[in-house]
Amino acid sequence: QDEKFKRIEAWVEGSEEKTRPQPSARKSFKFQQRFARVDWRLLAAVDPDSIERKGDVQVLQSVIENITFADLQGEGVRSLADANLIKLARISQLCLEYVLYSQDILEEQRSSAIEDSKRWKH
Repeated sequence: QDEKFKRIEAWVEGSEEKTRPQPSARKSFKFQQRFARVDWRLLAAVDPDSIERKGDVQVLQSVIENITFADLQGEGVRSLADANLIKLARISQLCLEYVLYSQDILEEQRSSAIEDSKRWKH
């Protein structure tokens, strides 16, 4: 456990390369309670193939909160049919891929800001 924290601190300080950014040690992350019902009508209107083909992140933005904070354990068995679960999983994958892309962009901006600040100091 201590080794993991050392690696995270090293990444935050910029002395260790990571393939994915780790959360900042300054603000701890906390998972939120799942409280919403899945909006199956909204998900039915979403076409994962179209999102993938067009790169339409606006559609992902419209469903990401519902998917993220839905209480899947509270859903009835009828709503969790195979087709619904597969669609939910595909949309979740696209959301996660977009989140990872966004993290990469933020890491690039962070690195650029660090380099800029170093130039200003000299």
